[in-house]
Amino acid sequence: MKMRDVNCGRLSYTFKVATSKFDLEALKSAVKADENAKRGFHVVNTQDSEIADYHVHFEWGVRNKLDEVKLELDYVATPVKPKSEDREPFAENVMRWLGQFFKHEDANARVHSDFEFDAKTAVLSWFPLPLRTKITQVGDAILDGVAVALPSQPDCVSRFFLSEIKDTLFVGIESERRVKFADFLLDKELQTEKAFVDKIIEVKS
Repeated sequence: MKMRDVNCGRLSYTFKVATSKFDLEALKSAVKADENAKRGFHVVNTQDSEIADYHVHFEWGVRNKLDEVKLELDYVATPVKPKSEDREPFAENVMRWLGQFFKHEDANARVHSDFEFDAKTAVLSWFPLPLRTKITQVGDAILDGVAVALPSQPDCVSRFFLSEIKDTLFVGIESERRVKFADFLLDKELQTEKAFVDKIIEVKS
């Protein structure tokens, strides 16, 4: 499954882990960072763009005051061909690669996904967007987006966002769940995210 097959433009994972539970020195060595470096940003290219339609932005940083390391993997729905000198990891296996630096086989992640749909075919039956209103001291206004908090966290989702701009309906989802690095499959993750989207909008064929 490709990201664009389900209209997903971005899928990101943010980890915050205690320095005692993460091999920071090994990570620095693997990405060829200076031993005194406190942060880094890397573009992880696509190994096979015929199969994978994405590349990954990998960012890490040391938060000394909190005694933790913050890491983010941001899957972006545009493939980037590898350079001749590129070596592991590639976008397709970067999550499993990252897992080797954690002291445990899984970790809690904050997950954010973004989807885009043609507003002419995406139906939002429970809330009208855009919503026209009037602000006394401002005048006419158009409410083109809404943020919805979910206290019961169905499917581990804590919040979602909707915005309709021109002919596009944007959907953003925030959730939190455990990621088991060795078993990570982007296809399965996309299915999980899309299953929730299907609960809040209907896309006509």
